[in-house]
Amino acid sequence: MLLIFLLASAFVHSVTANLLPISVNPARQRLVDSLGREVFFHGTNVVAKSFPWHPEIEGFSDGTFSEQDMKLLQSLGLNVVRLGFMWPGLEPTRGKYNDTYMQVMQRIVSLSAKYGIYVLLDMHQDVFSRMLCVEGLPTWAVNTGNAKGFPEPLHEPFVLDPKTGMPSDEDCAKFVWSDYYETEATSVAFQSLYNNTDGLLDSWAAFWAKTASAFKSFSNVIGYELINEPWPGDIYANPLLLVPNVADKMNLAPAYEVLSKAIRQHDEEHCIFFEGITWDDFGVGFNAVPGGEVYRNRSVLSYHYYIPPSLALNENFEARKKDLERLKCGGMMTEFQANGRDIEPMFKTMDAADRYLQSWIGWNYKAYHPSRPNLKGNKCCALWNGTGLDQVYVQNTTRSYPQAVAGYTVKFSFDVSSKEFVLVYEVSETCHATESMVYLNEEVHYPSGYTVTVTPSSVKWYSTTKNMLTFNHPTSLPVGSIVAITINKK
Repeated sequence: MLLIFLLASAFVHSVTANLLPISVNPARQRLVDSLGREVFFHGTNVVAKSFPWHPEIEGFSDGTFSEQDMKLLQSLGLNVVRLGFMWPGLEPTRGKYNDTYMQVMQRIVSLSAKYGIYVLLDMHQDVFSRMLCVEGLPTWAVNTGNAKGFPEPLHEPFVLDPKTGMPSDEDCAKFVWSDYYETEATSVAFQSLYNNTDGLLDSWAAFWAKTASAFKSFSNVIGYELINEPWPGDIYANPLLLVPNVADKMNLAPAYEVLSKAIRQHDEEHCIFFEGITWDDFGVGFNAVPGGEVYRNRSVLSYHYYIPPSLALNENFEARKKDLERLKCGGMMTEFQANGRDIEPMFKTMDAADRYLQSWIGWNYKAYHPSRPNLKGNKCCALWNGTGLDQVYVQNTTRSYPQAVAGYTVKFSFDVSSKEFVLVYEVSETCHATESMVYLNEEVHYPSGYTVTVTPSSVKWYSTTKNMLTFNHPTSLPVGSIVAITINKK
């Protein structure tokens, strides 16, 4: 435990971080700050999947995301969290919002800014609802219509608990959680949401309107993620929805338009993160970003990478690159395999994200409350192993990377073996700043110190805060000039 607090205290600003609003440069499909610098994010998911639907904000334990946790993430150079903003937490009873839940979540976002951490508000779900054995939407939002009894055809209907009206933990544990996507009830529930059956899409839009109204003034909110890993809809009534791109066009795009309109009535500035179905390996089916062309500079395609179900790593990133070029929006990998004992896939995924100049948010920081205790297929979190930091993951999660680049990023890379970091950028006319910021973990990767090489020599560098280097190119450097930075261990 002592090691944790030493590491956490190694990188704590003496003043509250000044976090600039984030948008997108559509021409380059890069996230940028209000100075025009291209910005990059490394982070972790913080998602509480059961009541009270939020992490504890005091203390330091398996269930917390407190200031001590934020200090710890800051020490590792993690500058974003994907925070599960859970619909049953905000609206447990239809039409009645839980103000206490909203206040707790606002407190988390506000405290995160103090430690230089941006927040992506994620309406998280897996298999729709606890009514269908997993989590996500309130029980009142589950409309399975005339579907066969849950979980047919996976299994004969479960007997519902008379006290809760839900399947028992024992029954739910009969299958891996993701298997429940195969049930007819799950497919119909999603289709009911997309079709606005019983006004469910209207309620979903109201959820996002309420959220946007509450967070529009938080500059460290990087955006709103409309839904996590959406299922395509009623695949029993229309099996073509299983074909890549079809559900994106038929169900998700129209629903996202409704949600976007609801958000934009309250918040015109923050980005909207939107996601296709999870097997869009060869490209998403969207023809435009939510809200249309005018919102390209405030739209980010959210995507995940897991094997299975995703295909080869480079091919997947190449498909996402083409998606972003076609849609002219930003992109971010908001989940990937950052848990389990096989760490090689995590290394390769992070390296690929660097090559494609993509930000990432790994799964997961902690297993809150704990996550889905009644289901098979659970995996522990990446950074926190229940008693402390998993040092194997620390070695690669705390990578050297640019948090802000004063120009057009050409490339950057970090070699986890040699510890060499390289950043190359081009001075641009769209950036109104000359300072670039690079994070490096001195204690983990450079215990004996480091050397810095910069060309041209007119670019000056300095460090006023532990683990953070500032590179300042002169204003006289012509547009189009190339700046190259290399950091090596001594």
